[in-house]
Amino acid sequence: KIYTNPSNGITLNCRMNLKANEAYSIEVFNSLGKMISRSQSAQPEFTMSFPFNLPSGVYFARFSSAGVSTTKCFLVSH
Repeated sequence: KIYTNPSNGITLNCRMNLKANEAYSIEVFNSLGKMISRSQSAQPEFTMSFPFNLPSGVYFARFSSAGVSTTKCFLVSH
């Protein structure tokens, strides 16, 4: 789950349903498919900070772990 949606473009808050200590990666892409940011975590709830303030628009977050991948859409609004 991504919250709040729309995002402020500075951070992205996420909550995952994971097995204990299961590591996963998070990749964020803009609407053109360009990767904006990449991170890793093993925590079920985390905040991802972007290297710069994202412009308003549609973005996609891909979560990958142990051969499983899911993509969620989120908005940035200023």
